[in-house]
Amino acid sequence: MADGDIGILVERARSGDRAAFEALYDRFEGSVYGLCARLLMDGEEAADAASEVWLLVWRQLAGLRRAEAFT
Repeated sequence: MADGDIGILVERARSGDRAAFEALYDRFEGSVYGLCARLLMDGEEAADAASEVWLLVWRQLAGLRRAEAFT
């Protein structure tokens, strides 16, 4: 997925498009979980932390200045 495509998904998700947010989640969930797992070194804790990250992303997506900077 190109950065421009990610930017489009972010813009759509900002406007409340849940399918666009799900597409972002599907694309980046592995990366988010992987980073949490490396930092926390515990699978359960990493899953909890990744869930918290996605909740924050959903809540603060509107404040992202440049949609292309999502990654």
